[in-house]
Amino acid sequence: MATHRKLLLRHGIAYPTTPAASNHATLALAVMHRDSPRRWEDEVKLRGLPAPPRLADYWAQFEAEMNALPPQAAQVVLSAERFGAMLSTRDRISALHARLAPHFSGIRVVAYLRRQDAHAASAYSQMLRSGIIGEPSLVQPKSRYGSFYDYAELLDNWSAVFDAACIVPRIFERASLRQGDVLQDFLHICGVADMKLPRQDNAVQNPSLSMQGQALLLSIGRLLQAQTGRESLGGDKVWEEVASLVSETCVGRGWRPCRDEAREFLALYSASNEAVRRRWFPERPELFDLNDSDLPEAPVRLDMEFDISLFGAVLLQAARRSLEADSAARLSKARLAAAQNQPEKARALLQKAVVLDAGNIEARLALARDMADAGESALATAHAEAVLAARPGNVAAKRILRELSSKI
Repeated sequence: MATHRKLLLRHGIAYPTTPAASNHATLALAVMHRDSPRRWEDEVKLRGLPAPPRLADYWAQFEAEMNALPPQAAQVVLSAERFGAMLSTRDRISALHARLAPHFSGIRVVAYLRRQDAHAASAYSQMLRSGIIGEPSLVQPKSRYGSFYDYAELLDNWSAVFDAACIVPRIFERASLRQGDVLQDFLHICGVADMKLPRQDNAVQNPSLSMQGQALLLSIGRLLQAQTGRESLGGDKVWEEVASLVSETCVGRGWRPCRDEAREFLALYSASNEAVRRRWFPERPELFDLNDSDLPEAPVRLDMEFDISLFGAVLLQAARRSLEADSAARLSKARLAAAQNQPEKARALLQKAVVLDAGNIEARLALARDMADAGESALATAHAEAVLAARPGNVAAKRILRELSSKI
């Protein structure tokens, strides 16, 4: 949603920036800690979210954005998994409702429900990435997040505040989602099922972290804990960089409970799930698909013995990032040199930017334009074609090629 703000707005949907640049987790935190400004700021920092303003300033900014929504915005989307995890009690949900109700003629609450054991297993990677270091396990019902999995109580609480007619629960299973995709499913609910996303954005945006990746993060996390003396690494910039590198490099299936563990865990919520099925999904024989044949038969532990190639892959990714950052810096310097009427310096910087990162599309386009203007048709064509190979629909590259073709 954050990636496609402009495209969404053309379809009448505003995705606000005040609650957070990407997902709106800080809005949930601000409601949760509405009476504890200091606690709110600490939690935002702990979770590695953008640096917070004072709570009063945050609400002032939120109100200002809600009051100044663009005229073409027929709908506003606020989205964060933490709405369910943190705003589970009626007083917190009521506090959110009080903030939203003055601005909208109607509100729908869309809740995607995932089988509890599958969600808990997936959440382990997210916990590691956020700096909560520990062995994988299914959460306990009495723990901080255990009540989140009581979907009957969760939906009852939201229904009591927003009215049951406003609640739109969905099952997070491919077979239950429109086109097997949660984004397409949600866009359909918003009434913009015909909205076409750019082709390169149809890939999975949040790939799973493999077990080896989880084990590597756990090992590095423990090392960083020992060095810093911190139990939680949330907000630590070194950890954020490491977690990002490992996540990009180690894609695959992560830890999952064995069948007996999963069945025992699901049994804790069987009555709750049946209540949800009866109320919201009477057409389904079970709330979730209970087939667990793909789960391991015996309990699984993370293997802390790493293949040297895993470290090599992470180091290579770190090197690529460094080169990409250096290339981006050269591009910025080239633009400055061009603005200062230093064309030769600008050309050299652009060439270096492309050498450092062949995938720097903006640098290639600038170089192609510069060469086209200088009459260096062959080189300009090569760079423009390289851009189109990476981004087939790039308008600027097509324009350069048309201009070059017309000159021949």
